[in-house]
Amino acid sequence: MITETPTTDKILELTLTPTLCIETVAELYEQLRPAIDLGQTVLLDASTVESVDTTNLQLLAAFALQLGKNGTALQWHHPSEPFLQSATIAGLVDTLGLPS
Repeated sequence: MITETPTTDKILELTLTPTLCIETVAELYEQLRPAIDLGQTVLLDASTVESVDTTNLQLLAAFALQLGKNGTALQWHHPSEPFLQSATIAGLVDTLGLPS
């Protein structure tokens, strides 16, 4: 689902897979969950995402909100056009902290 790339002691980079659908949301949750407690900036690479459903967008929004409550930054690495379009349609651009 995602791959973890340790970049520095302060940033945890996670790469999203090209297809994020209902069948994979539980796996994505299991991979995102530990990042909440690390206290590191999380960099999500969404550059190769070709399709994302609302369930995954809602999970990512909840993840972003929880990181914010913990005082942890969420950054995005080149979110793909399909990812941005889906987030815009779902009304989650601001919640996710994506460029508009």
